[in-house]
Amino acid sequence: MRDYAKILESYCVDVESGAAISCRTVKLAIKRYRLERERAAIDDSEYLFDEKKFLKVCIFIEKCCRHVKAEWAGRPYILAPPQVFMIANIFGLVHRETGYRKYRKMMYCVGRKAGKSLFASALMAYMTVADSEFGAESFSLATTESQAKLVYGACRMMIAGSPSLKKHASITAKLIMFADPPFYESFIRPLGSDSRDKDGLSPHFTCLDELHEWASFHQELYNKMETGGGSRRQPLMCQITTAGSEDSLIWKAQMGLCNRILDSVEDGELGPGETYFAFLAQIDEDDDPLDESCWPKANPLMS
Repeated sequence: MRDYAKILESYCVDVESGAAISCRTVKLAIKRYRLERERAAIDDSEYLFDEKKFLKVCIFIEKCCRHVKAEWAGRPYILAPPQVFMIANIFGLVHRETGYRKYRKMMYCVGRKAGKSLFASALMAYMTVADSEFGAESFSLATTESQAKLVYGACRMMIAGSPSLKKHASITAKLIMFADPPFYESFIRPLGSDSRDKDGLSPHFTCLDELHEWASFHQELYNKMETGGGSRRQPLMCQITTAGSEDSLIWKAQMGLCNRILDSVEDGELGPGETYFAFLAQIDEDDDPLDESCWPKANPLMS
C-alpha cells in the first residue's frame, strides 16, 4: 500500500513552496485544507479529520479500479497527488458525532485531458459499493443521455475490467446493478435532461458532467438532483467541467460561489459554502494562455 498521507502532505508542500506549478485558486484550496485541519484538531470542533476514511477510498480505487482506454487499459488506476488531495478533503473531513462527511457537493474544474471523467468514474464505483449506503443510487448526469453515457461508459468499462467488482455486477448499456450482499440493489445509470424517468430518484452519488454546457433550462433538473438526496445520510454531488463562458449560466453561478468560498480563505477565514468543496485548476488572470509553462495550472497532472 502506498503512503497516501505522505503523498497528501508532499503535494500540499509542493504547491505552497512553488515546486508544483499551481494557480491561485488551487493554492487557496490548499490553504482552506490547512485551516480545516487546524480547526478539526480542536477537541470541541464540529468536524474532525478521519484518516482511515480517506485511506479507505484511496485503497479501494487503486485495488479495484482499472484504466479503460488506449495503452493504459486494464492497468491499475494509480491516483495522482492532486486526486489524493481531493479525496482527503471530501472523505476525510467528517462530523465528530455522526461520522458523516462534511462535504456534500464538489466542483472539479480543470483543463481538457486531465482525467476528470475517469476520476469521477472511480468515485462513482466507490460510492456505489463501498460507502456503506444501503441501496445506493448513482447517476451519471448530463444535458443529454448520450453525453451522460460518457462517464457512465467509462465506469462500466472500469467495473467490467475489475475482477473484484465484475463478479458482483450485472452490466448493461444503461444499468449497472449490484444485487449481492452487501450491495443490496445498488446501481449506476446514465441520466440526461432528455431521459424519460427523472422522478422519484434518491441519489447517493451524482456526477454532473461538463457543467459548462448546462443552460438555464437545465436548472430544474439540476435542482431536482441536488435536493433528491435529502433522504440519504451523506450524499455527494460531483461536478466536473472545463471552463465555460458568459452563456454557461449554471456553470457561471456555481463557479462564482466556489470563487467566493476560496477568496474568503485568503484572509484566513472559512467563509461561505461550508459543505461545498472546490478545486479549480485554471490559468491565472495575468497568464498568457499560449505560454506552455502555464498549462500545468489548468492540468495539475502535467506537473
